[in-house]
Amino acid sequence: MLYWFLKALIYIPLRILYPTKVIGKKNIKKRGGVIEICNHRRLMDVVVVNANQRRKPRTLAKKEVFKFFLFGWFLKALGGIPIDRKNVKPSSLKNVIKVLKKGKVVLIFPEGTRNKNPDGKLTELKHGSAIIAIMAKAPVIPMYLKYPPKIFRRNYLFVGEAVDFSNYYSKVLTPQILEKANQVLTDKMLKLQETSILYKRKNK
Repeated sequence: MLYWFLKALIYIPLRILYPTKVIGKKNIKKRGGVIEICNHRRLMDVVVVNANQRRKPRTLAKKEVFKFFLFGWFLKALGGIPIDRKNVKPSSLKNVIKVLKKGKVVLIFPEGTRNKNPDGKLTELKHGSAIIAIMAKAPVIPMYLKYPPKIFRRNYLFVGEAVDFSNYYSKVLTPQILEKANQVLTDKMLKLQETSILYKRKNK
């Protein structure tokens, strides 16, 4: 309830302060458990992604972020799920899988931390997204936010088609299998990044 109240309260200010056009909105799932992955350059990324869809994503975030007084409280209100990156416990993964099994959305920033590359070049994706997707039998929606959120700057959120990992459900999750699955997500994210670059050139 608090989430929808906050979203209604800040929806118009966010649209004015952080105007964002969604490219590929039809690819956002309207129902069912789904994982959304997105590149990560600013803390505001989570707010922008949340504000530009109708469903409520439960955001996976490192536990340290929740220690920031105002942002930590806000992240909890957005349904944030704290994760200890240095010691990911099986119980933490089980909680995330339960959320997906209930037909909810889980938002993950698979780069693991904020990308500080000046050109925004995608950094290595962690394997967590692929592991959770296979264990929960949930599709993955790749997303790419073109620019770091900045007040009054027009931004673009590119949404790719769902990635289906059903071919992996019956396999033993060896390091080789996980690397292969993670590469699938990496390729999808790199394709979205390239799409964002071409979009800029096309619309100059």
